[in-house]
Amino acid sequence: MEEGWKHYTGAAPVFEQGTNFTKVEFWLSAKEIQGGQKGGQTEPLTNRQEEVFSLLKNRNTIGRKEIAERLHINESAVQKLLDALKDKGYIQREGMKGGYWKILKK
Repeated sequence: MEEGWKHYTGAAPVFEQGTNFTKVEFWLSAKEIQGGQKGGQTEPLTNRQEEVFSLLKNRNTIGRKEIAERLHINESAVQKLLDALKDKGYIQREGMKGGYWKILKK
C-alpha cells in the first residue's frame, strides 16, 4: 500500500507510532509535506497525471466525465488528478461550465 500511494502521488504516507495507536497520513503531493517548490523546479507527474495532462493537451475542453470514461476511473479520482495538476502549475481552469483548461506547461 505504501509503495502504491507513493507511486500514485509522489509522496510516501507518513506513519506515526504511539503507545496505543498508529497514525497514517496520506498526502496528495510531496509539496504539501515540504511546503512548496524550490527555485522554480517542476514537480514530476505521476503516470495517471501524465495521462490526464495528455488528454487535456489534446482537447482542452474535455470534461471530468469523459476523462473518467477514457481512463476507467471515478470522476472523484479525476478531480483529485486535476487538482494535483493545478497545484503543480500545469493547468488552470478558464471559465466555469463551457470553459476550458489553459495549459501552463508543455
